[in-house]
Amino acid sequence: GLMRYAHQKDCGSTLGAVLLFPQLLEGESWDQDGPELLKDFVMPVLNQHKDGNDSDGFWDMDRIAIVGYSEGASGVLHAAELYPHIFSIAVASAVNAHNDGPSSLVKTRHEGISACSTPGASLKATRKASQKLKIVITTFGQMDILSPATDDLKQVIGELAQAGVTNIAPLHARIYVGAGHIHWDNVFN
Repeated sequence: GLMRYAHQKDCGSTLGAVLLFPQLLEGESWDQDGPELLKDFVMPVLNQHKDGNDSDGFWDMDRIAIVGYSEGASGVLHAAELYPHIFSIAVASAVNAHNDGPSSLVKTRHEGISACSTPGASLKATRKASQKLKIVITTFGQMDILSPATDDLKQVIGELAQAGVTNIAPLHARIYVGAGHIHWDNVFN
């Protein structure tokens, strides 16, 4: 998967990308804490570069993708809702909607955390200004034993629509036939 880029220097040197792999602390969860983790952990890193601290000009702030697998997919779906003015592509792989992950999108919006109240001191854009989100890609394994792919797909479609994400970007869903929960090679290679 994505880790091959971190270990293959020849590939990484020509890739033209910066890859960040946030590691959560014990007790943290993208499902339960996604909006807060994005606001307090991911966005400060992006803000540092957005605010001109990127001395080599390597970061293209118009082309930032967010990718997450399994529980990390919940973080991606939160990012698609909360930061459509930051991320241009969102890839949520091995989504499992049976937990409290994606279902908290709408709940979070109703609790007052949304792109319209943009968390992050230096990010002043809102949904109406400067939309960058071009696509949300979700993937599911047909044989995922954690929950049925069709149920997860229905729930994610409904929740992204209710959260307003599907009004601003197309949703592309893939169900990998015969694949289980671990299907990242199908997605990332």
